[in-house]
Amino acid sequence: LQKELDGKTEPDKDKCETARKEAEDAQKEYQNLDGGRKKEIERLGEKYGRLTNEDGGLEESLQKTEEDCLFAKSLRGDSGTGLQRYVLGIMFSSVVRAANHMLEKVHGGRYSLRTNTGEKEKGKRKEGLDILVHDIYSEENEGRPAGSLSGGEKFLVSLALAIGMSSVAQKSGIRIEALFIDEGFGTLDDDSVEDAMDILNSVQKANGLVGIISHVELLMKNIPCKLKVKKTDKGSAIEKTIG
Repeated sequence: LQKELDGKTEPDKDKCETARKEAEDAQKEYQNLDGGRKKEIERLGEKYGRLTNEDGGLEESLQKTEEDCLFAKSLRGDSGTGLQRYVLGIMFSSVVRAANHMLEKVHGGRYSLRTNTGEKEKGKRKEGLDILVHDIYSEENEGRPAGSLSGGEKFLVSLALAIGMSSVAQKSGIRIEALFIDEGFGTLDDDSVEDAMDILNSVQKANGLVGIISHVELLMKNIPCKLKVKKTDKGSAIEKTIG
């Protein structure tokens, strides 16, 4: 043993004790850090589980919201025809059909109307709320814009549309007891006046009273019941009642 211990120095107990304490302190610090990390891992795991469960609900809510947005855009007509315009288009088509029935009595059925679904205005489609006029004497088979009609032709078409709207309204349950037309006949030739009178006579037989405000002499001769109004400096008054 003496030989084995030759040249060796006895360990410093104080240094060893200090090293042992430092090691123990380091071990405790590591254990504390390890415990904190485990708790954090557990907390994050629980949070991940909650978020995973909530994500299923959020995904469902997001899908429902996207569907609602698409439906709202469809109603508004962002990518096509909106609901309001679609319904108006159907109603307007009914008005046009009724107007065409009236126009059959004008100029031998020369004119007929059709809804225009192809024309664009300022980058937007009118979607059936505009009309084209088909003229059997014209080579334009697709019809021409209503703005190309002459004054008298416009009046007859407008009259037919007004009566068509009245007819559609009454079929919907609205009662219209009288129809009044203020001027417009001055733009018509004698044949057109007679055509217009044929239309109005048919309306009178079907719906009742038709009143016309006009200075056209031909109308005065053909309408049996008239009120003649005289203007004075004190105002207007009925001068004569005929019929």
